Amino acid sequence: MMPTLEKYVPEKIPQLKQKQASVRKQMPPEMQAMEESFGSMMDNHSDKTPEKMIADAAKLPAFVRGQAYNQAIDKMVAEGNAERGRGLLQAAPEGKERDDALAYLDSRLAETAIDKGNLDEAQKIINQIGSDTKKVEQLVGLAIGFHKKNTKESHETALKIMEDARRLVNEFAENKDEVAGVLRLAAGYAVIEPDRAFPLLSSLIEQANDVINATAILAKYNKRETMFKQGEMLLPQTFSYGGGNFSRYARELKILAQTDYGRTKGLIEQFRRDDVRVLLKMLLAQSILSDKIGFEGNSGFAGFDPEGGGLMMGN
Repeated sequence: MMPTLEKYVPEKIPQLKQKQASVRKQMPPEMQAMEESFGSMMDNHSDKTPEKMIADAAKLPAFVRGQAYNQAIDKMVAEGNAERGRGLLQAAPEGKERDDALAYLDSRLAETAIDKGNLDEAQKIINQIGSDTKKVEQLVGLAIGFHKKNTKESHETALKIMEDARRLVNEFAENKDEVAGVLRLAAGYAVIEPDRAFPLLSSLIEQANDVINATAILAKYNKRETMFKQGEMLLPQTFSYGGGNFSRYARELKILAQTDYGRTKGLIEQFRRDDVRVLLKMLLAQSILSDKIGFEGNSGFAGFDPEGGGLMMGN
């Protein structure tokens, strides 16, 4: 960000740096470390080669290493150098982040094949994906691809693939990845067989209600909590929070709404809190109108993280 600002508003840089330093001093130590790590990851990102990006990512703390790997993968896939990327990742230090990055690479290759209509190739790639979360996402995309062929045989194939995806999903989600899986599955069924989409979300919403209420109560004792104040959700904070999963799945919600707006609105009404329902209606309206949620580069549906004991905030 700073190099761009230096290019267009150089006269403002001293003031911005002074403000930035002042804000940094007020951050808790762990937030300072996070900010420095993200700054390191993003510095001159567009000028780095994928090789350099992966080498630098290996030196970052674990909590940002995966995102840095994924940025390198995106660049290599765009440049047509995916297999080169696989070799670089396989040579990187072993660990969960490296393994997740390899799964993300296969996921991106499958997505590319689906977009090009190479469904048989996509299916072969998906079978190699080790992450159930990534596999569900791509199986749903593959099923929709077959559904679009608009034949009886392709529809039956799409339903079979959706059943394969469903077997990988815990419909009584216990963590954010499982929540994501249920929502992806619902979005796929919304396109292929809508009557099977909506029932998937009922238990998820009931669980979300419990977690949201618990988060609101705990926020009274957490001075760093920014989503709730005096028991009420701060809508602007929640709506614009960087990358928040409260806006992460609007694509799924929009697909459901396009299939049956009344039933989708009914799902929103199942949330007990008025502020949550207002936020979800705002997200749905903005998604339908602009295909963008919260800020550039994010779109999404409401979510929660039962594993972390709160609303899912952050990718």
